[in-house]
Order: sequence, then C-alpha cells, then structure tokens
Amino acid sequence: MRLPPAPRWQASRPGEVALSPGWEGELLGSPAPDAGYVLKLLRMVEPSITGVEGTDRLDLRAAIQVTALRRASVLGRAPTLSDLEWALAYWGFGLAGKFDPSGVSASGMDPTGRDELFKGCAHDALRQRKVAASVDPRLAGVPARELAARRTAR
Repeated sequence: MRLPPAPRWQASRPGEVALSPGWEGELLGSPAPDAGYVLKLLRMVEPSITGVEGTDRLDLRAAIQVTALRRASVLGRAPTLSDLEWALAYWGFGLAGKFDPSGVSASGMDPTGRDELFKGCAHDALRQRKVAASVDPRLAGVPARELAARRTAR
C-alpha cells in the first residue's frame, strides 16, 4: 500500500522556523521536516544505484542526500523515495529497474564536472550546501523518469 506524500508543512507552533521574505540568500537553503529520514531511504536504494563508476561512494551519498532534501524543501515537505530517485536522475545516475544512467546531469554538467562538485562532499558541509544550491528548483516538480528521459534526449 502506497501512501500519498504528506501535505505541505506550515510553522504553527512557538519555536518553529518560519521562513520570512528575507531568508533567501546564497547557501542559506530552506529547512525540510524530518530531514533524517532521507538516510534510511538512501540505505534502502543504495545497492540499486547504477552508473557510479569513478565516483567516491561517500561523496555520492552526501551529494544525493542534499539534492533529495533540496527537492523536498522546495516542495515544502519531508523527503520521500521519489526525492531520492529524482536526485539520482538529476545527476545522471541510474536506478536498477527504474531508469538507466546517462552520465549527464539535468543541468548539463558532465561526469567530470559533477565528480569535481561532489569531491569532498562527505566531510564538508559547505560543499554540501554548494551541491544543493546548484540544483535547479524549477525542475523539482518534474518526475524522476521524465527527468531521466530529458537527459537522454539531449
């Protein structure tokens, strides 16, 4: 049984972060509720990720996590499995049984540029923020399969 994604979250209790209009800026990001859930989801799909040859596994994990969280926060909800699938498709990786790796990211970045962006991501919070900031939020509403199909059509 598949449950629908949770509704859009709104700060309504004292102490919760309510984003004000001045919150936007370089590398500030936007919080998403239950961000740690992405770690559990990643452990579930990690054996099925394809197209990772030459990419450091720890850096890959960190970059995919922050990309999935970026999408979830843009959509105003907690991360879901579809956010991880989207993150993999966005960066040109594949997921066995769902879509094949293309090596080209949705932003047009080639594998060398992508790996350079990911390098050191596992141990550097600033680099993780740079990865998240490099994601195009206008593509957040595009499903992973469609995103993967767009990459291969280029």
